[in-house]
Amino acid sequence: MSDGLISIPEHILYQRTGNAMVLLDSSKGQYFELNDTAACAFQALLDSPDLAAACNALTAEFDVSQNQAERDLKNLIEELTAAGLLDESNNTQ
Repeated sequence: MSDGLISIPEHILYQRTGNAMVLLDSSKGQYFELNDTAACAFQALLDSPDLAAACNALTAEFDVSQNQAERDLKNLIEELTAAGLLDESNNTQ
């Protein structure tokens, strides 16, 4: 995983549902649900798709270190990318 930019593929729809978030892969007809913590992390990525900015948002909201926020976000990004719910592009051209 790089520290590139994160984007959501066009075939992925998402909606906040209370504290959680539901994602729909419209190309496969599959639903995914993120718990409240993962939903906050996903929202941080939506608001600032740069990893460093998303980490800063999480450390401002939760009692978590920068290193822990980065590890958790990287794990979430890897899982969502593997499921086809996120795209990651390296911004070092």
